[in-house]
Amino acid sequence: MKATMFFLIGSLDVQRGGLTKASLAQANTFAEMGYDTHILTFNFDTRYERIREKLIELGQLNEKVKVLNLYEELCGSEEDSTITQVTPETGYLDPHVGHNAFRVYENGLYTKYKKFHKDGLLDFIDYFNEHRYRIKKEVYDEFGLIRKVSFMDFASNKPRQMIFYNSSSKAYLSKWVNPENGKAIRVNWHEKNGDIKVIYSNDDQLKLDWIERVIKDVDNPVLVADARKTDLLMINVKNKNAAKIWRLHSSHLTAPWEADSDIASTVQTGIDHLDTLDAALVLTEQQKIDIENRFGKRTNLHVIPHAMKTNLKTGWFGRHGLVKEERLAVVISRTQPLKI
Repeated sequence: MKATMFFLIGSLDVQRGGLTKASLAQANTFAEMGYDTHILTFNFDTRYERIREKLIELGQLNEKVKVLNLYEELCGSEEDSTITQVTPETGYLDPHVGHNAFRVYENGLYTKYKKFHKDGLLDFIDYFNEHRYRIKKEVYDEFGLIRKVSFMDFASNKPRQMIFYNSSSKAYLSKWVNPENGKAIRVNWHEKNGDIKVIYSNDDQLKLDWIERVIKDVDNPVLVADARKTDLLMINVKNKNAAKIWRLHSSHLTAPWEADSDIASTVQTGIDHLDTLDAALVLTEQQKIDIENRFGKRTNLHVIPHAMKTNLKTGWFGRHGLVKEERLAVVISRTQPLKI
């Protein structure tokens, strides 16, 4: 029986960097080969349906790849939504130039900050008290419905409590948050009637439980950790049928990137758990050699370079008179030491 693929990438959007593009490319490849393929995302975003559609439209996502999102799954089945008529704003609207946003003044008092998407749809509203402290933030979906409310800590201006709502304005998730570090210290998954179904002590427990439930009835699940924030989640999965693949997308070292340089903090978790992985994938043979020289030979360490699509007969490479130079290499990337 074929394996079922699950790529853990944290978040997904239309305009992202090379890691996301590489993850999409590998997911598309497995889907084209006939594997049941999923991408698991863990961030809150009201636009996931539109993101999926746009990626398919742009040819970046195979329509056979299933994109699952933690918050969508917790929210459950939704009622059909229609665009909610937004009540005309009263008071004075002060444009925040260059930000597609307005500051709202009521009889001289600054009460709200309203931010819009590029398409004109409302993104969020920040509310302020008479002392100009931000007291809460409302996040809206494309239908004008409130999907998330954050209640702020006055001293830090960071969330202290968050509530997530479905299309019927019923809470399906709530969090108590430490405003000093932004980490949840209690997460409540709610029933439709408002009762608490499950209590988690942090976000990682919530995410891990979701992964376990997603793969529970799958015979041969293969988990691939592409984003470093998902490494420990994958490692902690207890499902004995699950194969675990750790995939590096960059150097495992810090500056000056010598063989004996310190291990990058983001990579340390994977390095510490090499023996527990079914496979660890690196980009180059030299990277494999460097890791084995420091941590010993590994039968589960493999080299799979990033894929590259080229066509030497058509397009830019097919220009008349163009001659391939065997010793010429070109790198196109953002200006960052890690890319050098």
